[in-house]
Amino acid sequence: EIWGKKAGMVFQHADESLNLESTVKEIFSGLKLETTINDLFLLEKLTRIFNHSVSRSFLAKKVAHLSGGQKQALNLLRTFLIRPDLIILDEPLNGLDFNRVKSVLELIAEGCKYGSAILIISHNEEIVENIVPATSTWHLSTIN
Repeated sequence: EIWGKKAGMVFQHADESLNLESTVKEIFSGLKLETTINDLFLLEKLTRIFNHSVSRSFLAKKVAHLSGGQKQALNLLRTFLIRPDLIILDEPLNGLDFNRVKSVLELIAEGCKYGSAILIISHNEEIVENIVPATSTWHLSTIN
């Protein structure tokens, strides 16, 4: 009742979240969105996060044959499309190239505009400090 409706999570390693035997198109099936998920819709969203035109043949590609960064981008996109109230991101920029990092940061900003609370777990303080206001940042450390 909660996961995928009220809350969504993107794990650091996309292989743990995605069915590697599914096609790119199949990992988006079953999402309850306000919009119909068809090839055109997916191609538009994928083009945005991949920063280049995506062909229809990409939709038929097995997830197992994608790079780590491509899998992470799909995982992020899938979670943001459902627009849950809370999005938990564990190292969301892990394995992404510079251009895709930019796209993900735009997705995060868009998620905030739609009213999602976003919890980012990251060891990369420099990036977090540039996207999250200091008043909303907490640092956890261990006591020895």
